[in-house]
Amino acid sequence: MRTVTRLALAAATAAVVGSGLVASPAWAKNEPACLPSCSGANLAGANLKYADLTNADFSSANLSGANFFGATLTGTILTNANLSNASMPGADLQQKDLTGTVLTGTVLKDANLSGALMTGGDLSGANLQGANLTGADLEGATLRKTRLYQATAQNAIFDAANLTGANMMQGDFSKSYFTGATFTGVLAYKTSFQGSQLPQALLSGANLQFANLTGADLSGAKMVKTRLWGAKLVGAKVTGANLSNTNINNATFAKSDLSTSTLKGAFGSASYKGATFLNTVCPSGKTVTSPKHC
Repeated sequence: MRTVTRLALAAATAAVVGSGLVASPAWAKNEPACLPSCSGANLAGANLKYADLTNADFSSANLSGANFFGATLTGTILTNANLSNASMPGADLQQKDLTGTVLTGTVLKDANLSGALMTGGDLSGANLQGANLTGADLEGATLRKTRLYQATAQNAIFDAANLTGANMMQGDFSKSYFTGATFTGVLAYKTSFQGSQLPQALLSGANLQFANLTGADLSGAKMVKTRLWGAKLVGAKVTGANLSNTNINNATFAKSDLSTSTLKGAFGSASYKGATFLNTVCPSGKTVTSPKHC
């Protein structure tokens, strides 16, 4: 008798909830019971799909592998949280403080991270395809093999960041800061770095084919064996840079400053119209000073 009564009650409750007459309980909306204070909680693999996490505190929580698809993250605190391998496509994380947050392997495709603070963060292997990183601060961050394909990151800070093996193809990183950043093995085909600051950057072995480096600062950059085929470096500052054995076929250095730089062993036909040469080492190994040129 009791079993029958319980089943009837459960069925009646489900019917009422389903009718919309009363709100669904938290568990039915994929909202963890610890809300609003989930600091330090272990929610690895949690299903938070479409959950309302407004003003929730997940600082230092373990959210690895969690599903945040469609979740509301307004005012949500995620500092020092573990979000490795979490699914957060299209997430609105603008202006978020993600200091100390682990984002390795995290899916952030088409996410809004504009103005986000991620200094020193680890985003290795994360998927940021199409993401908005405008004005974000990633100084000293690790982005090894991170997918930044078609990402927008204008006026962003990547100083001293490690982008080894990252896919930045067709992204817009114009007017951003990459002082001392590492681009070893980066794929940046048709990527825009127009007006960006890349002094002392390590670009050796990177693929910058057809990249737009117009007005960029590459002073002191190391670009040994870099692929600059068809790249546009109009008005760029390339002083003291090392472009030894680089593919510069069809590259344009018009009006650029190549003072004290070395292109020894560089190969391919490049355009130097209006470029400045001062103790510049040409591909042939000959040192020239304007009005002479390579």
